[in-house]
Amino acid sequence: MPTYEYRARDEAGAPRSGQIEAPDGGRAVRMLQARGLQAAQVRQIASAQPQVVVAAPSVRSALPAPPAVGTKEVPEGRLQLYFASMANLVRAGIAVSAVFERLAANTSDRRLARASAWMARSTAEGGTISGAMRNFPTLFAPGMVGAVAAGELSGSLPQALEELSEDCRRAFWFRIPRWITWVSLWNFALCLLVGVSLRGVVLQGIDVLADSSSVTPVNQPLREPWFWLILGAMGLMLFWGWAIRRAFTRRLRHRVELMTWIRSKMARAESLRAFSRHLERMLEAGIAPAKAWSAAAEAVPNVILSERLASLNPRENEGLADVAARSDLIAPEWRGLIHTAEYAGRPSQALGAMAQAQAEDAERQRGVYWALRLTGASMLLLAGTLGGFAVIYGTYLTNVFKIVE
Repeated sequence: MPTYEYRARDEAGAPRSGQIEAPDGGRAVRMLQARGLQAAQVRQIASAQPQVVVAAPSVRSALPAPPAVGTKEVPEGRLQLYFASMANLVRAGIAVSAVFERLAANTSDRRLARASAWMARSTAEGGTISGAMRNFPTLFAPGMVGAVAAGELSGSLPQALEELSEDCRRAFWFRIPRWITWVSLWNFALCLLVGVSLRGVVLQGIDVLADSSSVTPVNQPLREPWFWLILGAMGLMLFWGWAIRRAFTRRLRHRVELMTWIRSKMARAESLRAFSRHLERMLEAGIAPAKAWSAAAEAVPNVILSERLASLNPRENEGLADVAARSDLIAPEWRGLIHTAEYAGRPSQALGAMAQAQAEDAERQRGVYWALRLTGASMLLLAGTLGGFAVIYGTYLTNVFKIVE
């Protein structure tokens, strides 16, 4: 019977390691769960038989390069289902390679299916979910990979995956006001474009019939500066709509996000919520504060804020309160709470309270953003429609009335 080497955590969060005999990797994980252990890594130990020893390198060398998945990010709705399915499989104790095999067979996204099939082969000899996901930065943002890695480190991987699924669900619904704004912008631009195009066309058409002028109704709009200005703005809108879903603009989008009013508050609240939640779990699992801080910083969804938290570079014997005091992202009141909780020997409870407060703050900011977006989109839609009609009436219909008179 094959022998598997495992690394796991018990119910108290203490690390455990050893060897176990099982028919396959999935059975080994379930046997560990029966003992009250949460498996973080299960790897089959090579047998002493020559044919097995020779076969192992051949499998590893035959692994192809990661498949090309393009530059477009995966829609949040599909990632929501992907992470929810992954959480169910991990909670059931399925081995890592079998998890990716199931995901490859059941996901509707072809790029996710190709990546999952490759990750299943790459983890067949052992490995972690986060390690496999790092090969596909286009599909999985750094914050997602960091959240999975933090869950593996703290022994709370199913909870981390469920939170990622919920984050993707919120991000999906968060795009609705953006779509409404895009529709309003296109309505505004098209109404102006039609109005400018019709400017003077009727009178110029009459002039053509009267004196064979070289200016015709066809080329008249091309002589209007506003025509080209609006057309250029529409081209920029098309380009931004294409680029906003590309992974190579992720850093720029996150930086611009921090420059706006409501979006900046919301991004900070969501980032601190994820950071403090993962930090809380790792401290409860007995992870050293310095290592836990670095791992929690990688789980922050905003790339810029993640780098700022990671740049604090906590020293080995430095407390959380001392590190938080060097950060301008954590409010003074939360720094004080962390300091007193750490002095009392209960820093994880302070971090849990901070995570809950940041989640509530992010929800409030999300509601304000929805209200402002919908109000602005409605006003833009109304302004574009009325402005287009005003231009058409002032240029097209007025000329018609004059001709009729």
